Amino acid sequence: MSLVNEWKAEGAVLEYEESGAEIVILSARVNGSRVKIPDRIEDRPVTKIGKKAFLSCKLLKEVFLPESLVEIGDWAFAYCSGLETIWIPEKNFSMGKGILKECERLSRICRLN
Repeated sequence: MSLVNEWKAEGAVLEYEESGAEIVILSARVNGSRVKIPDRIEDRPVTKIGKKAFLSCKLLKEVFLPESLVEIGDWAFAYCSGLETIWIPEKNFSMGKGILKECERLSRICRLN
């Protein structure tokens, strides 16, 4: 069983677990409209946003994904009805099903530079 830890990020408290030398974001308590997920936590790369990690976060309007990202799990941002903009890494990464399901206000998917 993995130990779940917390990290205070811009706009949210992230719950995460260590997976070998990598970090997996399990869930978030969003406390602002803008969330920036860091590239590294405890000197390990954030490589995955887990299944349903941000599910139904109504406050969320803008999210910045880390450059270190390799995978976004199923329904990670589903039902975030206020989400307008998502910033994604330049490199390719795998995406689960329904990651942006019913994000009606989503109008911009931007690449990080």
